[in-house]
Amino acid sequence: MAWPSTEPIVDIRDLSVHYGLRGGSLARLIGSDAGTVKAVDGINLTLRRGEVVGLVGESGSGKSTLGRALLGLAPATEGSIEFEGQDLADLSGRRLRALRRDIQMVFQDPSAALNPAMTVEEAVGDALRVHGMRSASERRTKVIDALERVGLSPVELFLEKYPRDLSGGQKQRVVLARAIITGPSVLVADEPISMLDMSVRAKILQLMLDLKQDLGLTYVYITHDLASAKFFCDRIAIMYLGRVVEIGPTEEIFANPRHPYTKALLRAIPDPDPGRQLPRDLPRGEVPDAASPPFGCAFHPRCNEATPICGWESRDLRALIEGHWTRRSAEEYAGERSIVGDLDHLDKPTTGATIGSAGSAETRVFLDRVRAEKPDEPIWGGIDAINDVGSGVRVQFREGVDPALRRAGEVQVACVLYPDEPTGVEAAESDRDRPPPPPEPVSAGINRRTVGLTVVGLIAALLPFVAFAGITREFVQNGVLTSYSRINVLGILGGVVAFGCGWALLTKGGGAERAPWWKAVGVVVALLGVLQFLHGSSLLVAVSPCQSERVDSTWCR
Repeated sequence: MAWPSTEPIVDIRDLSVHYGLRGGSLARLIGSDAGTVKAVDGINLTLRRGEVVGLVGESGSGKSTLGRALLGLAPATEGSIEFEGQDLADLSGRRLRALRRDIQMVFQDPSAALNPAMTVEEAVGDALRVHGMRSASERRTKVIDALERVGLSPVELFLEKYPRDLSGGQKQRVVLARAIITGPSVLVADEPISMLDMSVRAKILQLMLDLKQDLGLTYVYITHDLASAKFFCDRIAIMYLGRVVEIGPTEEIFANPRHPYTKALLRAIPDPDPGRQLPRDLPRGEVPDAASPPFGCAFHPRCNEATPICGWESRDLRALIEGHWTRRSAEEYAGERSIVGDLDHLDKPTTGATIGSAGSAETRVFLDRVRAEKPDEPIWGGIDAINDVGSGVRVQFREGVDPALRRAGEVQVACVLYPDEPTGVEAAESDRDRPPPPPEPVSAGINRRTVGLTVVGLIAALLPFVAFAGITREFVQNGVLTSYSRINVLGILGGVVAFGCGWALLTKGGGAERAPWWKAVGVVVALLGVLQFLHGSSLLVAVSPCQSERVDSTWCR
């Protein structure tokens, strides 16, 4: 395998991909924020031409979102992705589609990735048709070449087959053929072997290495399987909760892992040695909620090497107390629960936690009992003070540190256990080493769509009012009403349009999420629309103008 060059082909800087959560209708109406899922949070990564970079981590760590962001399938909230010097954020529509000839993706499930109604020839050649190759004979020639490269021969036996006629390994080869047929430079492989039999996985990985050698490909290999990453990757980036916590050469990651999470992943690799004891220091619990990540280092609640400055908070204290109760009898639990009281308020992450309902002395005795049971828990070092408050105590935690990537030998690691100064572009440009940015001005949340909806809604709501006033004045002065029914219809239609614009501002108004007062504008526009609709409708059921002797008789015919 040829060693990758030092020429960068993809440069990712401060990339964040956040997804806003949808709250209830009332919350959206008043502009209340339902939260944000930080799927990718401030990642810096450079891909060199010809190398294989592995993204490794548990489910929910942001690996697939990062891979999709490379293709523009997941829009970046912040930061940039440059492919051969061109920022993907500047591309849209046709230009972004053209870029996908150079960056392709191999999905996890080949059965889901293939259209069951298409033959192999149609499925593989469809990408060529999308990118402008109209000649069926040329497409067929390229399809045959691609299928031969992925080992589906004799090709004639596969061209007219459907996905249902193929095995799992054959389907994945078809997916690979479809990915390489446009001549890409970068392939994002999202767990390409996880759905395959064990006997087929090594063959597919070797095939991908052969394609890399023959076609000069650069791979982003997404997996939770460190064993396959060791065989396939030049460098490995360990991801946890949307961030890269360690990155370096594959050999160094396996020989001398630094981050506690990396160590835990390596210890979890299955070993066929019957004499090997199962590790007992694996991470506790599950990956935290990305919509409400822990303070400080995101891994600290599950870490066996956590320190007092890792970012302890109220939720950690609740987890410790509830873990203590799992080892108590029902009678002991009832007695201690009466001392501590309700713990639901600790779900909101804060650096201080108030507990206790039976007096501060009893609460302190309870905490001493919990500490005596597990004196080595690192959370105790993270407590700055315990003060008496009313019928309980307030536990105040030390301020946590949110570590950036720092140089540690041949790797970079984001951990307070390695306090060296940041070096390299990744660490120097990390958001976490910068002071907090100033608040974003409200005007930043306004875009053309928001302004357009507002203007159209106000015109639709107010114009019929002006027309009604003019017609009413004419009727009073001259006794002639020549456009009465048209104004009624105009009022009703104006009300509908205004309400639609107001509702769009409330639910989908571009930028309104960052400028909550625009949602108030949406409420005003929608209410004006309702009033206009009711006004126009009420005139339809009012006394007919034909009953007036002063109305032009031609109106009533």
